[in-house]
Amino acid sequence: PRPSDVVWLRTVSAGHDGCSKVKDPEPLHNFGAFQQKYASSTHHDWNKFVMYNRYMEMQSIRIRNNRMFPNKKNWLGASVDLLDVYWMTALRHDGHPSIFDCMHYLLPGPPDWWNHLLYSNLKEFAEVD
Repeated sequence: PRPSDVVWLRTVSAGHDGCSKVKDPEPLHNFGAFQQKYASSTHHDWNKFVMYNRYMEMQSIRIRNNRMFPNKKNWLGASVDLLDVYWMTALRHDGHPSIFDCMHYLLPGPPDWWNHLLYSNLKEFAEVD
């Protein structure tokens, strides 16, 4: 990226193994309910998503601090931030498009909130500059 660019990285969103078996799903009310029901699922390595997202957060910090590419100028000056959509999506096992697709989400639904988060970040970024 150029020094004047703004780069947002996004965390991996949560999947919900067995969403087809949920009858009349309602949003989960807390993270404990999500962890008890879904966080240990090995389907699509969903049990590793929290770890992947922590790694992404660490890398975004390293990029921001220019430690990841110390001898290269390609990240110098670019603003890098992370949109963490994992936890806001984890509670929405009711937002999947079909009983056969427990990873993707309906519109309107969780992706609208991802866009709202991005918009809020853009607005905050514009107010700082």
